[in-house]
Amino acid sequence: MKQLLLFITAFLVINATWNQTATAQRYEHFSAGFQLGTCHYQGDLDDDGFEIWQAGGSNPIQQQLFKPAFGFQLNYHFNPYMYARLAFNQGWMGAADSLNTDLARRWRNLHFKSAISEFTLQFVLELRANNDYFRYRKSWTPYIFAGVSLFHFNPMADATPEWLSYTYGNRARLFPPNSDGYELQPMGTEGQNFPQALREKYGLNEPYALTQFAIPLGIGVRIRLSRYIDLRIDASLRKTFTDYLDDVSGPHYVNPQELLTYANGNQRAFLFADRSGYANFGEGRPKSFSAETEVAFWGAYRLRNPDGTPAEIRGNPKDKDMYGFINVGITRILK
Repeated sequence: MKQLLLFITAFLVINATWNQTATAQRYEHFSAGFQLGTCHYQGDLDDDGFEIWQAGGSNPIQQQLFKPAFGFQLNYHFNPYMYARLAFNQGWMGAADSLNTDLARRWRNLHFKSAISEFTLQFVLELRANNDYFRYRKSWTPYIFAGVSLFHFNPMADATPEWLSYTYGNRARLFPPNSDGYELQPMGTEGQNFPQALREKYGLNEPYALTQFAIPLGIGVRIRLSRYIDLRIDASLRKTFTDYLDDVSGPHYVNPQELLTYANGNQRAFLFADRSGYANFGEGRPKSFSAETEVAFWGAYRLRNPDGTPAEIRGNPKDKDMYGFINVGITRILK
């Protein structure tokens, strides 16, 4: 991935300076357009989301990983081969262990959903071009692109029917009506809201930011429809610097008693942190929350190997999450 990124960046920079004088003066123009498509996710709830050929990978269509997306773009064509694209993309993403083909993932039973809003600046290199006015552009050409994106996300999850069916004295505060689900980041489901000394002791992460940068990489094809209109089809991914698009990084479950003590909205965080088959949400569940009464229902956290190390993995912190788009769009030359 790093080598590919360096190659594309170097290629774009070299072409940006190539034949920039006389060619640019007669060729430069603007175009604008819109696109519709899908948004796609890869992360701890599906680490083969962009690599369905991998052994054991799950089918992203079966897992419903493709969500709708749309966007708008403004392009500055300063060279027959290259242009700068400023775009806004709005998409939705999500995944659920219950749809995974891996039995261990289904037993873990996590899920999330999130809208994702992105502003992106990209440099697009068309691989076929005429060194002439835009009206003489090729009837079709493949292209590649790279750049930088600023995106905002907010992972959410739904309460289970079992949680809602119990008559807790504070149920109304825990689960007020919310058809969109409940925000996971403020809960600190992996101990992000613990005091700094406790986070350092256990090697836990700080609360993650909901607005971050990413590097977009993609390929596409442009097809000329008329003198001023083009059809564009492209597919891309965003290399992010966060492992929390899905609110899951791990590697292990945190101490539920400390979640009850320190996490914001602690009782809700206790429930959302471990939804696995090891957590008992049956009829014997106590009707109130406390460290003492919940100890028998600590789920995956209480499972230990013979040497005392945690036996269950919540996520994989070694791989960052990614998202991407598959778009079909129309652009019009503004000249």
